[in-house]
Amino acid sequence: MEVKAQNEAFQGGTISFAPLSLQAHTVGCIVYLSRELAADAVNVAQAIETALAGSLAAFVDKLALTGSGNSQPRGIYHTTGVQSIVVNDALSHLHLLGAWSAIAQANGEPLTVALNPRDMAALSALSTDLGFLAPPSLVSQMQMLHSSVIPKNLGDSENESVGFVGDFRKLFIGVREDMAFEVHHYAGDTFKKHQVGIKVTMRLDVGIEHPSHFVRLLDIAAPTSIPTPGTTTPAPTTTAD
Repeated sequence: MEVKAQNEAFQGGTISFAPLSLQAHTVGCIVYLSRELAADAVNVAQAIETALAGSLAAFVDKLALTGSGNSQPRGIYHTTGVQSIVVNDALSHLHLLGAWSAIAQANGEPLTVALNPRDMAALSALSTDLGFLAPPSLVSQMQMLHSSVIPKNLGDSENESVGFVGDFRKLFIGVREDMAFEVHHYAGDTFKKHQVGIKVTMRLDVGIEHPSHFVRLLDIAAPTSIPTPGTTTPAPTTTAD
């Protein structure tokens, strides 16, 4: 951009775009069940299709977030140019504000937060003696999403998690072949074992436009304020006046 004088010409410039290259990867799985179950169970085909479709969708989400790029799609976590904030503590609104600022400085829109459910609950439990803390307006304007595919078993103690903030409109899942189901009765040992094999597959890749419009929240410590299964919470005590 430039400012020109009256009746003078713009000097002109060039604009270039880097291509976003995708390479399809095949993802999916095979499950087996007895022919007796396939014949006798009510709605077994619909139940299996629903379960496999849901499992595949969750796996694609996992690849989009944390895929390594080694013989599989590369997710946000491993993409060069994605910004990082090291938390080294339980997650707070201040960390989300830091991510908001970093993305805005890169001329991006910090629209969405994606966390493990544990950390989402910890944010909601932030409180003082006066009660629970409401999130700052910049944080409350962001869409808050949670997913159990975001790991929480990282770090030396295997109890740290990660989180993601960014403009997820810039995260692309390129589908080369849509989800497909195949059924067989004779491959492998299925004939001998009187089984049915069901395979679901999909071919896709993940691409990220403007990696700087995303922030990784690293080394999120396990919160101490949220009870977990197997722990007990002391009952409140009362005193007589």
